[in-house]
Amino acid sequence: MQKLAQQDLVQNVKNIIAELLESQDVTLDVVAAKMDMTARNLRSLLSSAQTNFNTLLSDYRCHLAKRLLVKTSEPMDEIVYLTGFSEPSTFYRAFKRWTGLTPLEYRNTNKDEIVNSLA
Repeated sequence: MQKLAQQDLVQNVKNIIAELLESQDVTLDVVAAKMDMTARNLRSLLSSAQTNFNTLLSDYRCHLAKRLLVKTSEPMDEIVYLTGFSEPSTFYRAFKRWTGLTPLEYRNTNKDEIVNSLA
C-alpha cells in the first residue's frame, strides 16, 4: 500500500510540473504549495519514494523535449520555451547531457527512423 501511495505522489508531482512548466518557473516550493504541504515535507516524501524533485523535473523535461522534437515540427525556440528553459544554450547543454546528441541531431535521427518504419 505504501508503494502505491509513493507512486501516486510521484505522478501527482509530474502532473503539477506539466501544468506549471509553460507558465512559470517550476520549483520545489511552488509544487509543494500546490500540494498543500511544505517543501521540506515534499522533499522527504520524494526521498522515501527513492527520487527527488530535480530528477522528476529533469526527466519530465527530457521526455517532453524528445516528444516535441520527433512528433512536431515546432521550431527549436518554441521547444526551448515549452520545456521551461529560459535560454537556448541551457536547453542544448541539458539535451546533450540527456541523450548524447544535440536536439537537431536527435530530431533528424528519429524522424528518419519513423519514416523508415512506415515504408
